[in-house]
Amino acid sequence: MTTTRNRRKKPVTELRMRETELQILMHASITKRPFTQRQAGYRWGAYDDRDPATAYRALSRLVQRGYLEARRVRPRLGAASPKCYLATPAGAAVYNLASPSPRLVYWDPSRLDEGLQYSEMMLERESEGWKFIPREHAHRFVIGAALAKLKTRALTDTERHVQELLSRARPVKLPFDALAHGPTRIVRMIIEARKGLSVGRLLKLLPPLGLAGQLDFELVGTVHERLEGVERLLKTGEWNRQHLPVTVHRVPHMLKRDDPNTVASVREKRFA
Repeated sequence: MTTTRNRRKKPVTELRMRETELQILMHASITKRPFTQRQAGYRWGAYDDRDPATAYRALSRLVQRGYLEARRVRPRLGAASPKCYLATPAGAAVYNLASPSPRLVYWDPSRLDEGLQYSEMMLERESEGWKFIPREHAHRFVIGAALAKLKTRALTDTERHVQELLSRARPVKLPFDALAHGPTRIVRMIIEARKGLSVGRLLKLLPPLGLAGQLDFELVGTVHERLEGVERLLKTGEWNRQHLPVTVHRVPHMLKRDDPNTVASVREKRFA
């Protein structure tokens, strides 16, 4: 007979957490970006045909356990300001990942807004079936997507040669993270239009991707003028020496969302 005294105490990574808590914590640990309560209400509530309160309760439990830290987006507004959340070192450790840096309390307003808009994009795309791919592995997914397209039809001699080159291509680290969509095998590189980041310089670091056939980008930012400038650069810049077709995608600004508690049948409305 096993006594309570002899039972092995479970480590942090074995603690039982509800599915919603695990999903939220995984997202926060991988993206290393803050997100608001409202964003969580959509992603893990309304988009899954569940009460947004399910996500709110999960956030509260994760904060209590020390896996997430919370703060007001605009502290000076007090309770009128929405809360945002970020993974703590203990939270990231559940998935053996490095913790975000710095702590949420040290994020200045402009950086916080950019981080929240990044989460807006990620939460929207995740709900559509896209997966986040770190830049260390993005090149492999770009090549894989190109190979998948070639396998859907009979190939010419030139295309067979391209297929062979793709199969032998050595993976390299891209300067951008990416999104991959399993059903369509499309890969988008994530471009952040933020102050102090030279997108043009980073684009010049891209290896030759002519064999990929086309390039898809997910553009993220909060300043309209900066977004427009980066989009022009992506579509017409000299960096694209191979003149590949370029497609740029964006999600609406996070402030354009309604409260998930006041939107009826969000999922039906969204996919109608």
